[in-house]
Amino acid sequence: MQPQILAVLGEALRQAGRSRDAASRFGELLLAFPTFEGRRQAEEQLADTYLEIGEYVRATELFERLGASDPAGDIDGSLRRRLARAHFQAGQFEQSLSIYDALLAEGI
Repeated sequence: MQPQILAVLGEALRQAGRSRDAASRFGELLLAFPTFEGRRQAEEQLADTYLEIGEYVRATELFERLGASDPAGDIDGSLRRRLARAHFQAGQFEQSLSIYDALLAEGI
């Protein structure tokens, strides 16, 4: 299957409320096509899907990896806000507060 089709299928499943199926498709996409040009977007979608299905630790790990791979790519702070939310949902309140404090200090 083409990587673009898997990406669209994953998003369609997510929009249809089938988040677990979407996570499987995004995971399949990332494993089968490690050099896919839309990889970062697919990773963000997978992390967001993990949040939706309550896999907060997995979401946290993926958001952290995304942030580390391209720190300048989070100019508006949206990635860090989602990371803070994942930490909060995982019960990691200090990490969550630390991120929110940094965002406030940056005026984001």
